[in-house]
Amino acid sequence: MVKLTDNNQYVVDECTVKIVTIDRTQITGIVNKKGLERTSDLFTIDDSPFIIVYKATAKGNENRVFAVNKNQIIWAELEDDGHV
Repeated sequence: MVKLTDNNQYVVDECTVKIVTIDRTQITGIVNKKGLERTSDLFTIDDSPFIIVYKATAKGNENRVFAVNKNQIIWAELEDDGHV
C-alpha cells in the first residue's frame, strides 16, 4: 500500500515481513520498500547493510523498531504483494 504523508514529504510503500536471524530471533513487522519495485530488492539490490523493520514484534516485545544487519538474516518471508 502506498501512502503519501499529510505534508507530502515522502511516500511510504509498506510490506509485511518475517525475518529469522542467525541467533534464531524471529522478527515480524513492516518494511518500507522506499520506491523499490519489489520488496525482495531491499535484501538484494539496496546497498544499505541494514533493513529497518518497524511496528515489529520480537521476543515478546511489540511495536518496536529494529535495524537488522543483512549479514545476520537466515531467511525472510515476504507478504505476497504480487511484486516479490
